[in-house]
Amino acid sequence: MNAALFLLAVLSPIVVAVLSAFPSIRKVTDSIAPWTAAMAFGATFGVRPEVTIDLPWLMLGARVGLDVTGQLFLAFTSLLWLLAGVYARSYLRNDAGRHRFFAFYLVAMAGNFGLILAHDLLTFVAFFAMMSFSAYGLITHDRHAESWRAGRTYIILVVLGEVLLFAGLVLAALQADSLLFEDVRAVIALSSARDVIVALLLVGFGIKLGVVPLHFWLPLAHPVAPTPASAVLSGAMIKAGLLGWMRFLPLGEAVMPNWGALCIVVGFMAAFYGVIVGLTHINAKTVLAYSSVSQMGLVVVAVGSAFTGPTAWPTVSAALAVFALHHAISKGALFLGVGVADGKFDASWKRWLVCVGLMLPALALAGAPFTLGGAAKVALNQATTSGVTPWAELCEVSLPISSIATTLLMARFLFLVWPHPREEHHKLSPGMWLPWSLLVTGVVGMTWALYWHGALDPYWFKTTPASLWKNTWPIAAGTGLAVFVLCNERLSAWLSRLYFPAGDVVVPIAAMWLRLVMFWNRRLLNPLAHCSSLVSSWWSATDAPNVTLPFSRLSLLESWGAVGLLVMLLAAALFVLLVL
Repeated sequence: MNAALFLLAVLSPIVVAVLSAFPSIRKVTDSIAPWTAAMAFGATFGVRPEVTIDLPWLMLGARVGLDVTGQLFLAFTSLLWLLAGVYARSYLRNDAGRHRFFAFYLVAMAGNFGLILAHDLLTFVAFFAMMSFSAYGLITHDRHAESWRAGRTYIILVVLGEVLLFAGLVLAALQADSLLFEDVRAVIALSSARDVIVALLLVGFGIKLGVVPLHFWLPLAHPVAPTPASAVLSGAMIKAGLLGWMRFLPLGEAVMPNWGALCIVVGFMAAFYGVIVGLTHINAKTVLAYSSVSQMGLVVVAVGSAFTGPTAWPTVSAALAVFALHHAISKGALFLGVGVADGKFDASWKRWLVCVGLMLPALALAGAPFTLGGAAKVALNQATTSGVTPWAELCEVSLPISSIATTLLMARFLFLVWPHPREEHHKLSPGMWLPWSLLVTGVVGMTWALYWHGALDPYWFKTTPASLWKNTWPIAAGTGLAVFVLCNERLSAWLSRLYFPAGDVVVPIAAMWLRLVMFWNRRLLNPLAHCSSLVSSWWSATDAPNVTLPFSRLSLLESWGAVGLLVMLLAAALFVLLVL
């Protein structure tokens, strides 16, 4: 029974995606596509935790199952895919390419579910790759120039991440002589190549998580992807990087102070960098993308705390799980809210209701009390400051400041997306406002449901005056700063001139790459082509048979495919040198 539920959760989206290739039944497949996520959502509650099933006939022998962490991840992931899919049916109802969108959507969904259910290395990597490559079709859906640019950047980073993950996990698996998570983690903790493996896994999964400085695919992808795709990209898919860290890194099994220090420093840099850059943008979805960069920085800080103090891992893992749940629900509500706020309302009370619905997840993201975000921020604060580490004091000071920064960024988002009265009136489709309303309700309702169920630590819900003040003053300070800037016209005008291009670090990288290509063509290819032309002329003047020289026109080397091949060969050579 359990095996059937697990298989249905992964196979049902794939089957519907395959059936969508037949034009005669596309209306049916489009209608049922979102509901295939219900299989995974049902498996979350239909299977008790800590159940594992061996499937010796699958690949090299797969193990699937649900532990407590996997159950939570599958619950919020499947819920978000389900609601975003229902939203997409209405959002794309007049889009001629909606069949293509749902095909990629379903395959990415199946990959996301599969990696959560996986309990061995090979199954995890296979489904992780399925999800990652399928997401390319969601990003490039509208096929505009900006979409192709974002897609190219994304797919380059996906390939790089897959290569790094493959290298790190193969090194670990060879030493473990096993593909099971627990065996791989134990070997990594004791391996002589531990630092190399940890570096490969941190970067490989960090790309998916949007860790600075490998974050730039996020602000490029979110503005061009359809709104429901942005919701699952930021709410569900980037959490696969976090889950990968939790599954494979030897957190709680080895003390690695250097990696811990690096993660904490990089994490706080990302937390503030994402806010600073996000504040300069005028596209609401770009602002939300940089918000994800900032929030994932806090995740990196928590992982760093576990590196420096392994005994804190049980507390850190619980905090990371509830933070992932909070971020998925809140960020999904914010992204879907962008489309809802863009509608036209025939009554002012509806417009104000939407405003309240936008403010709730924004406040949750800032860590407001009585919300899922408030519980998550308290959990992170407890996890990063309770241990006896040199970094506890820094975390104690920096976390409230990060809440102030998040409040400022959310104020910027609300300013950009705030619905205004319009001359034309158009009722929003229930297919759009109902999924969004459910997510907004979950921001608060899910918090207390989990609390009363006993699934969350009561410490995260302390309502003493001191606790409420500690969680409220950063939001009040951030709100006050936002109001001050808004009311100061001169300061607002000066700040409005500040701008970082979407993708920030990728812009100078792309410029440098273009200069390298031009240098390659001018200094090497052109002289080589000239020499080849002279040789060809001399060869033709003789009585030798008519032979086309391989470099007569250099068509091979002048192609981007050849350049990419050369780069991949160079990367492979560097990797071999690194391993040796």
